[in-house]
Amino acid sequence: MTANENFYSDLKAFAQFKGICDLENYTQLPNDWLVIITDIKDSTQAIQQGKYRAVNAIGVASIIATLNAVKPLSIPFVFGGDGASLCVPASCIDKVKKALLATQQMAATKFSLTLRCGIVPCAVIHQSQHQVLIARHLVSKAYAQASFIGNGMA
Repeated sequence: MTANENFYSDLKAFAQFKGICDLENYTQLPNDWLVIITDIKDSTQAIQQGKYRAVNAIGVASIIATLNAVKPLSIPFVFGGDGASLCVPASCIDKVKKALLATQQMAATKFSLTLRCGIVPCAVIHQSQHQVLIARHLVSKAYAQASFIGNGMA
């Protein structure tokens, strides 16, 4: 395990919600981490067809699959309803790809929905003059919520 694998768990967390607006709480994602975006294709149409629960379940499944693949590491992620934004150390990418592929297959076979997954090295984001900044909001003693800012996730 490299020191950068613990990047997120080592971030100083803030307890007050208003800290989400304080740039001092944010740290740049290391170059040897990857940004992962998952998204369900045509999710608006699927929701209009009554597949709201399936859309949400697949979005959550992409998070759970990734969290299981990187155990015991702690990684930042946010749920977007029809997908997620996550960051993982490059050392975990093979396990994460397998987990997300299985999630894509489950979405297709069980729900007839397409889960799209994109993976971009943070070094590429930084080279293109974009930023991904991460903060940890300590919601409770047992849970820290990630917060992202910067133009590198857009």
